[in-house]
Amino acid sequence: MFERHHQEMARALFEEVNDAVFVFDPESEQITDANPMAQRLSGHQRSDLLQMRLTDLLTAPAEEGMRRLLESSRVTTLFHSQEGFRLRQRDGGEIEINVSVSRVHLRPHPQALLIVRDITDQRLVERALRVRNRHLEVLNRVAHLTTGSLTPEEMCDRLLSVVRDAMPCDAFTLDSYSEELDSTQGIASYDTIDGVLQRVACEEVPLESGSRLRAVVIQGRRPLLIHRENLEIESQPYVPFGDAGRPSASLLWAPLVVGNHVVGVLSVQSYAPHAYTDDDVGLLEAIAHQVGPALEAATLSTQLRQSQHMLASFMEGATDAFTIWDQDLGLLDLNQTALDLFPGGGERERVIGTPLGAVLPEERRDQRLREFRDVIRTGIPLIYEEHAVYPVIGDRHLSVRAFRVSGGLGVIVSDVTEQRRAEEKMSRLATAVEQATEAIIITDTHATILYVNPAFEKVTGHTRGASLGRGIEMLKCDRQSETFYEGVRRTFERGEAWSGRFLNRRPDGKPYEVEATITPIRDGEGRVINFVAVQRDVTKETQLEDQLRHSQKMEAIGQLAGGIAHDFNNLLMGILGYCDLALEDLPDTETVAEYLEEVRRASEQAATLTRQLLTFGRRQVLRPINLDLNDLVADLMKMVQRLIGEDIDLQIMPGANLWPICADPSQLEQVIVNLCVNARDAMPEGGKLIIETENVTLSDESAEWGMDTARFVVLTVRDTGVGMDPETVRHIFEPFFTTKEMGRGTGLGLATVYGIVKQHDGMIRVDSHLGLGTTFTISFPVATSRAPEDVGDETSSSQPRGGSETILLAEDEPMVRSLAERILRRAGYTVLSAPDGSVAVELFESHADAIDLAVLDVVMPRLDGHSVADRILATRPAVRVLFTSGYSADATRSREIERRGYQLLAKPYEPNTLLSKVREVLDRSPLGYIART
Repeated sequence: MFERHHQEMARALFEEVNDAVFVFDPESEQITDANPMAQRLSGHQRSDLLQMRLTDLLTAPAEEGMRRLLESSRVTTLFHSQEGFRLRQRDGGEIEINVSVSRVHLRPHPQALLIVRDITDQRLVERALRVRNRHLEVLNRVAHLTTGSLTPEEMCDRLLSVVRDAMPCDAFTLDSYSEELDSTQGIASYDTIDGVLQRVACEEVPLESGSRLRAVVIQGRRPLLIHRENLEIESQPYVPFGDAGRPSASLLWAPLVVGNHVVGVLSVQSYAPHAYTDDDVGLLEAIAHQVGPALEAATLSTQLRQSQHMLASFMEGATDAFTIWDQDLGLLDLNQTALDLFPGGGERERVIGTPLGAVLPEERRDQRLREFRDVIRTGIPLIYEEHAVYPVIGDRHLSVRAFRVSGGLGVIVSDVTEQRRAEEKMSRLATAVEQATEAIIITDTHATILYVNPAFEKVTGHTRGASLGRGIEMLKCDRQSETFYEGVRRTFERGEAWSGRFLNRRPDGKPYEVEATITPIRDGEGRVINFVAVQRDVTKETQLEDQLRHSQKMEAIGQLAGGIAHDFNNLLMGILGYCDLALEDLPDTETVAEYLEEVRRASEQAATLTRQLLTFGRRQVLRPINLDLNDLVADLMKMVQRLIGEDIDLQIMPGANLWPICADPSQLEQVIVNLCVNARDAMPEGGKLIIETENVTLSDESAEWGMDTARFVVLTVRDTGVGMDPETVRHIFEPFFTTKEMGRGTGLGLATVYGIVKQHDGMIRVDSHLGLGTTFTISFPVATSRAPEDVGDETSSSQPRGGSETILLAEDEPMVRSLAERILRRAGYTVLSAPDGSVAVELFESHADAIDLAVLDVVMPRLDGHSVADRILATRPAVRVLFTSGYSADATRSREIERRGYQLLAKPYEPNTLLSKVREVLDRSPLGYIART
């Protein structure tokens, strides 16, 4: 009874115990029984376990352990093990167990009892505790080593010693991360080279968008563990283990996180495969979380120190004056530039404490002090510029920036005196350039226009907006040869300035001439970077120069022609005079008389030629009167129509209410006739000839020609003839220049016209084109005073009356003087002759009471005719005076003769003309003395 009860209790205990209990045969190791806990722990059914041996379920840490366990089951020795044994489960897994073995006496054979306890949770707790202690120890070391004033590099060196002790480490890297650049930059990097872990170069690594490092560590903020398999390592681009350049087989990264931002990455690597466990991952992550804030603090501290050092260096090396003032505006500190402003360079200790008011200009001191105190009070910066006389530095222009600093005021002062002076100078220069009347053009080295001033538009006709960005060749004129432009380019290639004149063209294609200077602009290294061209339009100036040269040429030719004609006139006068005298003394039937008549006729033709030369040279004596040009043209038209023929259509277009002009009518008739004859010759097959008159006000044109008046009467003679080319037009007024056939013209017609117009203070212009006809435009100034009336023809066909009066004759030409003396004496006059003005005065002084008339040549050596007349009339106002002249070399003298009412006899004159004029003057009442003014 007691034994059965005991068995029932043992069975209940076997069934309910929390440990797994296996019963087995010690000899065969066959399992003979197993309690429910054994079934649950192993995962096998009881029936399955009864088919298994003990060694099918148990594994020992070593063969010795299993042997001892089995031996204990065969004897009475108790076996107990705390660790190392593991139980295989049905699903293939294993659990760590503690085992106890004892021998029991069960019938019919002795059995062994194996008690198994699952210690997995115990081991996990123990392991977790060990890991926690290990982490705490490592993190404590990290905290200790990363405290204090460290640079990021120093922190990395200390951190490496901790990581190497905590986990495998063949390579170690600490990187910063830039969110703006999305890249990592190495702070410190170590790698094992030749078995030694040593510092290597760091690189900036842009993160690829699909990389695991970017996705997991940077964006996910989680550790990343990569184990490379052996096959992958041996394939390209990797090399097998053992080589110096081998890649890591195990790589572990952890993010350095501060707040919500990743500030860096901590990485360890190992050449051993599967070198890192989950514990290592957690430990590195914990280290990274602790290192992140420390790294940021070290980075900020380093940046602060660098900034402070840079600020100090900048302040000391800056050209601006930096000063720090306390709340009472006393000087606390200053840089060297500010210190140098004090007299004698100053000493820092001596100037510290200087009140701010002592360096401010007196007239604004109180205002500025209030403004500086407001900066300290409000924190609002103060910026201003001021030109004043300062106590320390004198008359300067300063730029001042004041701002609040801890405990006081910071002031930065920039001396902008020279800058403002330069700006003012540049402003004046810019104003001068903008207001210059010359066109100013700036181009780059490729001749692209970068700037033009306003005058450019007036000179060139191109607008500024349309010209900028275009090539300077837009102004190029095709009338300028390429050889010319090549010479200009060669000058630029030598780096020299070029100046001269050339042709440009306006937008309408019209050419214009400019005087230009083109200068290369160089940079500080001497390289040409720009060209500046200054151009002045000299088109009108060139035209005036051409006109002046032409006028000077014509004047020179006129002087030559007039001089020759004057001398030739004297010879002709002698020939004509003596011919007349000889003819008077010879009988009419004499053959010699016929010969003399032929000589006389030839001499008269020669005299006509000389008169034309004198007219061209403006030395012909004029007899001007006030006249209406319309009346003169109307009187000539019948003769003109006969001259030009019926095949030419003559049209007269008189202007209304024509102003009067002062002119010699015979000379104007010669002008009109010559122009009409030339027009007829230009229209051999007929055509149209138009003569037009009008009143015109030509202010601009008269100013160019030096006229005193702006009112003109214009005579226009226009034909539809063959016209002339430009070269012919250039020479058209020159004497003896003709386009007619030999024997059909002397070439003096238009030269005579030119001389007459100029002698009348007029202007003449010609416009002609081949095939389009010719237009002559003549402008006569309007008469400003009343001229002498026309006295008619002085020549009389009747024999002039002689007389018995005494005449003083002054003539410097011996032949003319001798002839005149003979003519006068033959007519009964007493003649006192003198070869010049001085002798004439002496003769008059000797015979003053006897002299009735003085015949005086206007132009004589020593004393001219006017001076002789003045001396004679000052002594005897009753003496009559007759002037003679071969030409009016001085228009003023001719006008003075007319003003004083004296008669003027033009040479060459005939004997009867001389006698008539002498008698006319003697028979008039004396004019009396009129002094010259």
